[in-house]
Amino acid sequence: ANIIFTGTASSVAGRPAYNLNGSLQDEQPNVTLTGDGSRILTVSGGLGRIDGLCVVNSGGAAGDALATRGTIYVNGQITGGIHNSIFENNKDDATNHAVPSQNYRGVVINALGLSGGINNTIFQNNEAALGGAVYLRGGGLAGGINNSQFIDNTTLYNFDSYGAAGLTIYQGDLDGGINSSLFKNNAAAGGEGGAIRIRGNLKGGITDSEFIGNTIANGNGGALGITANYTGGAWVGGNLEGGISNSTFSANE
Repeated sequence: ANIIFTGTASSVAGRPAYNLNGSLQDEQPNVTLTGDGSRILTVSGGLGRIDGLCVVNSGGAAGDALATRGTIYVNGQITGGIHNSIFENNKDDATNHAVPSQNYRGVVINALGLSGGINNTIFQNNEAALGGAVYLRGGGLAGGINNSQFIDNTTLYNFDSYGAAGLTIYQGDLDGGINSSLFKNNAAAGGEGGAIRIRGNLKGGITDSEFIGNTIANGNGGALGITANYTGGAWVGGNLEGGISNSTFSANE
């Protein structure tokens, strides 16, 4: 199927054009969501496989404080992964908020967690207040990042836990590693990790990948930040398991 939503504006500031009170578990092939600066979709349950999805020119418009939950806001897990998709030129108007709560981060996707990996997918020229293009606020990413690209994504706020411009995992592991992927010219204002921020472990290592020209203005880890997560009364994680092989790190600062 080829499904196109164009000019998906909500008539109420900060509210999505489409709201699903439940779970969406079927595959969604070849769908294009073209916005005008408003949040497009809220799913109150879980979301299944995302495949062949193109999202452009959407996010939080000026004055839409709630729209900063993400172009696609999932109040549950994404259970089938993200495949063969493009997310480009989506922006969050950071002037709406001081330090937003974790529900209001991640300009493209904001979800509790994701399984099935990020595969053959491009995130390019997306801009968020905090949390990057993808923000996983209550769980990790299982299945790894494979044959994907995070290019020219930006975060604007200097806040410790949510700096990364590409992907932020607020609480959990990235399990499955980073494989044959490119992270280039992502820029974070502050925190830990210019391209990726993980509060947990990176399991599976980094293989055949490139981190080039990623920056963080006020913080550590121009390319990657892996730090411990406080859970169960103790700090746990903060490890890169599996090592780094056949990969390039260049001009990250």
